[in-house]
Amino acid sequence: MLSFIFELNKWKTRRTFNSCRSVAEVSTWRKLSIFCGLNRSDFSLIRLPESNVQLVQDIQESCKSAICDGLKLLEVQFPPLKNIGSAALNQVMDANRTFAKSVVQRFPHVSGNGTTFVVFPDDAESKLAREDRDFRTLDSVFITSLQRDIDLQDASLVVILNPGFQVQEWFEVERFCNYQVPVILFNADLDKLRGGYYPRFLYPKLYATKDKCLTKFEPVYYVRFFVNGALIRRYPNPWQIVYEEEGCLYCILERNERPDFQTVRNSLNQFRR
Repeated sequence: MLSFIFELNKWKTRRTFNSCRSVAEVSTWRKLSIFCGLNRSDFSLIRLPESNVQLVQDIQESCKSAICDGLKLLEVQFPPLKNIGSAALNQVMDANRTFAKSVVQRFPHVSGNGTTFVVFPDDAESKLAREDRDFRTLDSVFITSLQRDIDLQDASLVVILNPGFQVQEWFEVERFCNYQVPVILFNADLDKLRGGYYPRFLYPKLYATKDKCLTKFEPVYYVRFFVNGALIRRYPNPWQIVYEEEGCLYCILERNERPDFQTVRNSLNQFRR
């Protein structure tokens, strides 16, 4: 059983709006007024999911809304473990597999009468999923891997779990971008590609794939933590930079376009001063 991931950073998401007002210092409200240009009654209090069940529901709703709006290439990114920074790769894969199993349970009923393809990076991971009775018995779900030739003729949805540990896996993802079937990249950490983790002069083919396909994925559910804050997006809502103080989360910046990480850090640092 996975522990609740958003307990990290001691963020108490169960607090009510009024109780958060009572614990916030006057200086915080003053900073909000100056930084955001809002009246006190207009402050936006942000709540993260209060359980893994609610997290899964939020992911499902965001993906369903995006699919209903005609989006085909979707990105879901969140920390699957509390100790994600120190967790072993197999622990991360196990956590992602558990979350993916919960997320896809209801998708066959909304994405059409076809099959939901759950695609793992390699055969070893797909074998573990097939050995999971709860995963194996899901209705209209086909488990496979990027290492296999896949016929998507009967597919209504494709979910690809955390590709990218090997660069070759990104090239395999590209072949799914040419179909009219919705594709969800699940914790693929596309930020490594966005942030220049792979130098262009060493990986020209990877950047060609990025420009042709990977940049087209729309983040529909996204949570990334920073010191004293986070960058959050839940489709169809805009991007939000949120500041944490006294167990409460305050939206200090909201944009339709995604802010880069430096903008997030600068906003949080400026607000903290």
